[in-house]
Amino acid sequence: MFRHFTHWRVSARTDGANTCVEAATDGAFVAVQNSALRHPAGPMLTVSAVDWEAFLRVVAAGRVGYDEITSATFGPFLLERDGHGSVVMRDAGAPAAEPVRFTEAEWDVFVDGVLIDGEFSMDWLRGAPEAESAARL
Repeated sequence: MFRHFTHWRVSARTDGANTCVEAATDGAFVAVQNSALRHPAGPMLTVSAVDWEAFLRVVAAGRVGYDEITSATFGPFLLERDGHGSVVMRDAGAPAAEPVRFTEAEWDVFVDGVLIDGEFSMDWLRGAPEAESAARL
């Protein structure tokens, strides 16, 4: 089933960078992609909101920092590092499907956004980034 996601969010820690972990929700599902290669040009992973929240608990527990990633399943995702040092995120239920890749810096921004700033939760994904920008001014 094709889902259309229109409200994509990135961490405030990206500070205008062109590439980062980017997520969106329609309320029932969450999609993840690298903002440098947006779907349909690049891969996008989609998981249920329940699975996304379970994954965020793993992130918040400090289990998927860049240095901790080898090759393991964390909730709905298989995470590993490739020979170039990129974090490779795959759908654990379909590991042969095209993965989404992130640099070490992109992954660190995502993890810090979750750990320190409380970003990427379902409430945060449903929020308006424009309101956050205005609140910082």
